[in-house]
Amino acid sequence: MNYAIDQIGFAVAYSFVDMAAIGALVWVALRVSRGLAPALRYWIALAGLAATIIPFAAQFAGGQTLTGVAVKLEWPAALASAWIIGVVFFSLRFLGGWVVLQRSINAARPADLPSWSELCRRIGLRKPALLRVSDTGDSPFAARIWRPVVVIPAATLAGLPADQLEAILLHELAHIRRADYAVELAQRIVETMFFYHPAVWLLSSAVRAEREQACDDAAVQAGADPAAFARALMTLEDLRAPQLALAASSAGVPARIRRLLGQDRNNNSLVPLLAVVAVLAIPAVAQVSVYMKWL
Repeated sequence: MNYAIDQIGFAVAYSFVDMAAIGALVWVALRVSRGLAPALRYWIALAGLAATIIPFAAQFAGGQTLTGVAVKLEWPAALASAWIIGVVFFSLRFLGGWVVLQRSINAARPADLPSWSELCRRIGLRKPALLRVSDTGDSPFAARIWRPVVVIPAATLAGLPADQLEAILLHELAHIRRADYAVELAQRIVETMFFYHPAVWLLSSAVRAEREQACDDAAVQAGADPAAFARALMTLEDLRAPQLALAASSAGVPARIRRLLGQDRNNNSLVPLLAVVAVLAIPAVAQVSVYMKWL
């Protein structure tokens, strides 16, 4: 037991710099790849987030406890104890958000929208998702891995014009087609395990931002009018959805509106090359340190 606790402490300490290096590298890749499609930038950010796990896992599995020295040190156990407390706290927060989300879904009632099956077909779903209407909340959201569902507040259903409502629903269905809810759950687990590292939060935020823009693109490609979509986002900008849900108004709304209206374009012929080089360098950076063996 003491060995495992010490391993956690060493892993937290000795992987910190490598994780920061990976985060910095991916951040540069995202900065220089602004001219690429959000769907590709999403995968760059997601690959970087997954790569931040490598140094911690390698250190923990490698058993680098500095034999003969570790038993005389108290800081690994203290650091591991702080890590455990943090993981418990963020796990409880994660669980609380999940419970609130499930209650919101269960409290919603089935909805009958004549164009629903057609919208599902246009976005590329083989089987229509569930559609529910809620008497609470103000922003539509998508959730669940099995039997995915879109929940839309009654006020939104009645208040948005048909073209704006269609754009918002296509956006939520794009989340379902891309299996974004499963990725969101994985992100929450990574954020819980590595709550202490800024690189994890930075990359996780980038994943969410690019995911929203990728779904915006998918909705437009499925026939949503960009101007109507932008007006719908402006209507929903200040509204919020339950935690752990994927909502149309959840991330970077002003930037998304500018992009939909064609006011945020960035072209660079070197972007693809620089982005690929940065991403290919991630595995090398993950193995940079020898985890203090020379001590």
